[in-house]
Amino acid sequence: MKTKVLFLTLFMMIWYSGNAQETISQQLLIDYFEVNGTQRQYNEAYDNLLLMLPSQFEDTIAENVWSELKVEKEAQVLAMLQLLIPVYEKHFTEEEIQSMLLFYQTDAGQQLVKDPNKLSTAQQEAISDFFQTPVAQKISSTHTALSTDIAAISEKWSSDLYRDTMDALIEKGYTPKQ
Repeated sequence: MKTKVLFLTLFMMIWYSGNAQETISQQLLIDYFEVNGTQRQYNEAYDNLLLMLPSQFEDTIAENVWSELKVEKEAQVLAMLQLLIPVYEKHFTEEEIQSMLLFYQTDAGQQLVKDPNKLSTAQQEAISDFFQTPVAQKISSTHTALSTDIAAISEKWSSDLYRDTMDALIEKGYTPKQ
């Protein structure tokens, strides 16, 4: 499984370097995914997979095997984020992503990600101001298409991750429940 993740990451890097004419900086998008909560969401999805897997097997899976799976989390999540890059490139310019990143780096943006129910009045005003910008209007107008694209990629990533992890555990001799 680790080889597959490394291959996918390398493939994506080579593809971007060879096919991208005016691509958005990958690091800018990775930074954006970190501050807007996207990276955390996929970290949690990976953690939830690891919590669910023991119930899928007859045997108790050794702690060192779990440790190996936990080590792969960062690469797996990065691979997912790499898959999201073309989606954002399709819908936004680098300047728009920069604007979105700057917003989510503010106190208001971070509180919106952490717990929108605890927004202060000043944070609510800052968010309201941001939602009046052309970038926020574009986010709103592309929301359905963006969400559809992201959902398709997320579903495929989750499915592949589950299947690959199950296969890796089976290869190690663990027996899945019937």
